[in-house]
Amino acid sequence: MLCLVLCLLQFFKQMKSKFIKVPPYSMLPDGKGEWISEGEMIFYSARFDKYLEVPSGSVNNLASIPWLFRRIFAVNGPHRPAAALHDYLFETHGMGLFNLSQSNLIFYDAMRTIKKDYFDALGAITRHRIRQSGRAHLFENVNSQLVDPITAWGMYQGVNIGGFVAWNNN
Repeated sequence: MLCLVLCLLQFFKQMKSKFIKVPPYSMLPDGKGEWISEGEMIFYSARFDKYLEVPSGSVNNLASIPWLFRRIFAVNGPHRPAAALHDYLFETHGMGLFNLSQSNLIFYDAMRTIKKDYFDALGAITRHRIRQSGRAHLFENVNSQLVDPITAWGMYQGVNIGGFVAWNNN
């Protein structure tokens, strides 16, 4: 019974993690699929009770998905903001605060944030353009996760299995 209570408390704590600020990204024509942020990204990790800041101008590839798994996990998808955060954590070895496993957990929590919170973290111009396009309804379900649970779990397992290679190369 105690285990169930602790698991539920951890679950609700994770659900409070959220993006505070999400910048636009622009593609770099480098042939490597890299993107550069046009502003800072801020993410609150409830699991670690920390605000994480990814500086403006950060370059990342927004998800290194091996070609074998691209039929299951699209390179372009709602996981991209979490992947940008994860790339920065790997580039900086957890910003000097987090180890490999903790960085992977932050990636998982970022994918599990609520769509409405993500929408609120976008810039005013982006939110306005989404409303004008008639797509604001995509963010209205306050209980809907940014990335569906099965995809989030699969991508989390993927970085747990193969992420050490990128971590050790940085």
